[in-house]
Order: sequence, then C-alpha cells, then structure tokens
Amino acid sequence: MKYLRKEKGITLLALVITIIITLILAGTAIGSILDEDSLLKTMTREKEQTENKVNFTEEKIEDLQNRAAN
Repeated sequence: MKYLRKEKGITLLALVITIIITLILAGTAIGSILDEDSLLKTMTREKEQTENKVNFTEEKIEDLQNRAAN
C-alpha cells in the first residue's frame, strides 16, 4: 500500500515566483509615479492651478465687497 504525501504550505518555487511578480508590479508602479509626466507631477501642477484659482476668486470677492461698502 502506498502512502499519499500531503503537501502543506507553499513551495520554494511558488514563493520565488510570487516575489518576482511583486517586484515587477512594484517597479512598474514606482516608474509610473516618478516618470516625466507622472501622477505626482500632474497632481502638483493641478494643485498649483487650483490654488491660483482660489486666490483669484478671493481677490474678486474682496474687490466686490469693497465696492459694495463704498
């Protein structure tokens, strides 16, 4: 009678493959974040544009309030 061996846990090969795939995905993600036209630079540019629009709007509101007071 043959005994069936039950495998428990993960094999070294499965672990190595998982680590390689994780490194590839991390490299891709980091590359897209730090790229020339990256998400980080786009967000920074959009933030600056939003701040400029907010400042412009606040100046206009202040100007209108000064006109209304006079």
